[in-house]
Amino acid sequence: MKKVLAIAAALSATALVLAGCSATGGDSGSKTLQVLTYAQGDQVPMYKKFFDQCSADTGYTFEQLQVPANDLLNKAVQLTASGSGPAVILADNQMIAGLANAKALAPITLGSLSASDFVEGPLKSGQFDGKQYGLPVGNNGEVIVYNKKLLADAGLAVPTSWDTLTAAAKALTTSDRYGFGQTFQGGETLSWNYWAQLWSAGGSIAKLDSPAAVESATFWASFLKDGTAPQASLQWQSDNLISEVAAGRLAMAQVGTWTLSKLLSEAKDAGVDIGITTQVSKSGDAPVVPFGGEVMAAGASATGDALKAVNDCIVSWSSDTAGLAERDEFLGYLPSYIPAQAAVLKATPYLQVLSDQLADSRGRTEEVGPNYQSRTVAVSTALQQIATGAATPEEAMKTAQTSAAAADK
Repeated sequence: MKKVLAIAAALSATALVLAGCSATGGDSGSKTLQVLTYAQGDQVPMYKKFFDQCSADTGYTFEQLQVPANDLLNKAVQLTASGSGPAVILADNQMIAGLANAKALAPITLGSLSASDFVEGPLKSGQFDGKQYGLPVGNNGEVIVYNKKLLADAGLAVPTSWDTLTAAAKALTTSDRYGFGQTFQGGETLSWNYWAQLWSAGGSIAKLDSPAAVESATFWASFLKDGTAPQASLQWQSDNLISEVAAGRLAMAQVGTWTLSKLLSEAKDAGVDIGITTQVSKSGDAPVVPFGGEVMAAGASATGDALKAVNDCIVSWSSDTAGLAERDEFLGYLPSYIPAQAAVLKATPYLQVLSDQLADSRGRTEEVGPNYQSRTVAVSTALQQIATGAATPEEAMKTAQTSAAAADK
């Protein structure tokens, strides 16, 4: 993330040009506040409806600026450095530490809310160095889905541990079916679906070459190594996995909760009864898992009355139980604001497993703060190397730690 500041400085001249035609995030007399977001498609009018209400409530006009997700952090830092930064930033929760470290965010208060109103892990994802910069919009995660009939016919209990998942995957693998599948395509999803196993073994994202890291990476790649997961997993995301489960070609898979509605629909059409359970842990205890979703944060350019308007808007989003339930159901999320969870779970009961997991969740940046990006890239590469036999687990994870540490400087 230190490199982000250098990029922002190099691009500040461009940002100054942009400032002449962009809405201001500050309190210099303008009543228009810019919302920087990577929302796309149907999400844009959904957010507009909310920000229009913020405009009506505060007297400021909130206008969205959409950028690609991969550009959001640099764009926010760039605009802030130029003096035309956004007043609100709607960012993936793993970006908050980097944004705050780059001085692109302003602290907020919870107003009439309290920390106990939120699930602890997601609430902390809006924090950095002890300050609250934003509140969670809602969260998703990864869970394990399974073909109930296949497990029952094999006399297998639902896996909860490394050993029981490995044994079930082997027992359920046949000539025309794989026992287990998970995303192994390089990138954040691969790293993200592995972190729970690292933590389960007592490891830390800060130390990718520890014995726990090597052990957990060996386990997570073992399904591709022993043939109980398809090699195609190296190119698959959750959408690919659920189609294979619904068609009966995968007995079990770890998938994103945003795909569950589609999976259940496809499986019903195919006459397949699907079960949903938590991710496994080394010993079978409740897993400590990462989570996805966005945080609505205040931009550093918002000051004075503008910052108060932004703060009120963020708190309003996070505590409007009916509105939050409607919006998170639309997004396929589960609210982190506890009073709103019941309404979403009533409409989407299959997310109960996600609710259970969030109670024992950990933010991806809690251990390494703004250095998270170097870690997720390094471990994703390592896991693919282990799965394909390009490197031993010890070699791959040692290289990952060295690479990440060098990128942090």
